[in-house]
Amino acid sequence: MRRLFTIVFVSVVLLTSCMENRISDRIWSGLLMRTEDDKVLSEVCMRKLGDTLQIYSNAIFGAENEILVCTRHARHNYTFESVDGTVFYMNFAWSKDSDLGLELLTIEGPDYYMKLTSSSDYGFSSEMLDFYRKRSVPVNAAYYFSGRWYGHIVRLRDEELMSPVCIEFAEDTMRVFANAIFGKRNEVLVNEGFRNGVFDFANAEGHFLLEPDRIDDQIILAGDGFAICLEPLYGDWQDTVQSFYKAYDVARDAEGYIFGSYYGEGVGRVCNSDVLCLVFGVSPDMMDIYFNVNLDFLEGNRVRMTLDCGYVNPQMQMLTGLFGGVNVKSSDIYEYKITDGVVHIDQDSFRILSNGDLLSPGGQEQNIEYSDVLLHKQ
Repeated sequence: MRRLFTIVFVSVVLLTSCMENRISDRIWSGLLMRTEDDKVLSEVCMRKLGDTLQIYSNAIFGAENEILVCTRHARHNYTFESVDGTVFYMNFAWSKDSDLGLELLTIEGPDYYMKLTSSSDYGFSSEMLDFYRKRSVPVNAAYYFSGRWYGHIVRLRDEELMSPVCIEFAEDTMRVFANAIFGKRNEVLVNEGFRNGVFDFANAEGHFLLEPDRIDDQIILAGDGFAICLEPLYGDWQDTVQSFYKAYDVARDAEGYIFGSYYGEGVGRVCNSDVLCLVFGVSPDMMDIYFNVNLDFLEGNRVRMTLDCGYVNPQMQMLTGLFGGVNVKSSDIYEYKITDGVVHIDQDSFRILSNGDLLSPGGQEQNIEYSDVLLHKQ
């Protein structure tokens, strides 16, 4: 038995050494694919020198994992580790295509594989590495997104649905159509790298840091206070985008939005009405004014403001109906902005209270004094 074990052990050592001699100190180049769907993620170029693996790829490895050190080796299975401690498990398989006269090397990882052929070069030329972008990339093969997706942007604090969204991933470009966070100024973003588990998508307007997660056919991109939840788009891209997208300028901050409908009532009075009532010999409340305010907050930082304003006294209502005066009924859509807890709508301002209500402070405009208006969410 001892002799048998010795023969087996020697055979394993010889086979391992034989493959090591075939793959070491040579340039190998080819493609890196995702195991799940055989999608090509990147070209790849590598060389193994002793326990060191030099590898250049725009997927899985990238700039932070160009140099890996073998920490464990059992037959064709290798464990490599980068300087920052990232671990890579790989299985190497060497073969030869006699018809083509090529040596082939297949490397399998947990969710990717590489198909490589040997090169007669013994060093990396600039032409050979022309494809390489030298940037940080995800080590998870599921995070290389492509195609067209549809879903919603959700504010994390209160799970409010902020807007539908359509996203198209094409190589390093992400096209986004949404009425919140992105808008018309951020329809096209470029992937500038992946650091600390977060994508950096940017354009001239700034950067969006998005942390990815993938569950089956769902993609989640978590940003600062919001999350983008996506599923594959099977319908017509153009029709879907046009069905909801407004192409507005919108707030990048998730707290720059308010949702729902608010209603409030207030009272006012014509300045110096006491004197006027005394002169004309009528009751002091003849010139009291009511006003009702309704705010319907819409997508894209837009709000419909409906105002109903007039005299409380029926006689004054009749007179203004005949001769004009304080009698307003209007409904218009405005852009709104939120700064320091205040909603600014056209020339009006509403402070957001701790309970979520809105308060419009009283004051005077032209010859009318008016009270505070407290608006409650409906």
